[in-house]
Amino acid sequence: DGTSSFVPITPCRLMDTRATSPVGPRNTPIGAGETYSATVWGSNGNCVIPATATAVSLNVTFVGPTSAGFVTVFPPDQPWPGTSNLNFTAGQAPASNGVTSPLSFDGKIGFFNQAGTVNLIADIVGYYETAGSAPGGIVAGNCSAILRWDLPECKKATFPTGDAPAGMAFDGNFLWVANFLANTVSRINTTTGARTDFPTGANPREVAFDGANIWVVNRNGASVTKINPATGATIGTFATGIIPNSLAFDGTSIWIANFTDSTVSRMNPATGAKVDFATGFGPRNVAFDGSNIWVTNYGDGTVSKMNPVTGTKLDFPTGLNPDGIAFDGTSIWVTNFGDDTVSKVDPANGTDVDFIVGDGPIGVGFDGSNIWVSNQTSDSVTRLDPLTGAVLAIYPITNPFGVTFDGSNMWVTSTSVDTVTKMVP
Repeated sequence: DGTSSFVPITPCRLMDTRATSPVGPRNTPIGAGETYSATVWGSNGNCVIPATATAVSLNVTFVGPTSAGFVTVFPPDQPWPGTSNLNFTAGQAPASNGVTSPLSFDGKIGFFNQAGTVNLIADIVGYYETAGSAPGGIVAGNCSAILRWDLPECKKATFPTGDAPAGMAFDGNFLWVANFLANTVSRINTTTGARTDFPTGANPREVAFDGANIWVVNRNGASVTKINPATGATIGTFATGIIPNSLAFDGTSIWIANFTDSTVSRMNPATGAKVDFATGFGPRNVAFDGSNIWVTNYGDGTVSKMNPVTGTKLDFPTGLNPDGIAFDGTSIWVTNFGDDTVSKVDPANGTDVDFIVGDGPIGVGFDGSNIWVSNQTSDSVTRLDPLTGAVLAIYPITNPFGVTFDGSNMWVTSTSVDTVTKMVP
């Protein structure tokens, strides 16, 4: 029924970071501003904790702090909660405190040190597990209420694609997936997963739908391919700038971000004729908010807001290496690949608020209620509340890239394993 129960154990030492008496893999103090993640599931230090554990109770001791500060214990796949569990002054004698914390989806616990350096000792005195849980602490049949989706029943389906699937688009009937290394685009039945592959240019990366045709940007082909969605036949191939990375439709024109040229192309979908406008350095992705074109500039940490008629722009700062971009009807959302955050940008004035997600956030999408971010480096997808930025769930997905909503379900491509997963929203 989802009720957690506490399992007391004989206290065991998970870690001791002191060089004179190390337990666990670390024998150096925790640095200022550092979060150290310690694995709990399995045999670690002097502890053996089952993979059914969802939280642990610990006694945490600090030793030798070099500065006044504090330590926070929390699941490392969640944002820092803004609280402290141990407070100390420089040179203070060792002291301890009891802490209970959930674990991350992969069974780890994090220790954040605010200032100076400090050694930490952590002894586990018990753990929590959920009644009826399976490995990973998952409650079968209760996927919408948990933060970890390790079980197959917590995903609707996973379907094969071509080699190295990247971006996607939905045309109202089918999901279209760009297969970067196969030089094809897959048309996938969203119910059965049945697929047909059609040729594109070199290294297709992203897909867009203009209400009538499918468009594929060919990153190393310096072109876009226009495809009949009913037959898969290529209607035309049109030249772009160098290293076109993504594209979007604004109701009138196709917009293409040209990474190497630091331009965005406005293309006539009937003729392929284009006009280029300057953006910031290294434009990566493009989106339309109903009034303006938005472009993420990976190389200079900005996002450009562009007038679709004149091409004039305003640049606003984001995080490091902004990449993916989406509009939720109110705000612009930008993934910052270089600092593991997502920026919520006010489209009126460009002010932004950053939220911590997983490692290497790259794709972002909106399902009408939630923001979804694919964290390529940490093999996870984060679902956020668009109003508060609070993390609602974290789903383990191998090497996620593209994130797309089909009106009912969220879809995520897994580039390294050649699949696309239909998620329960």
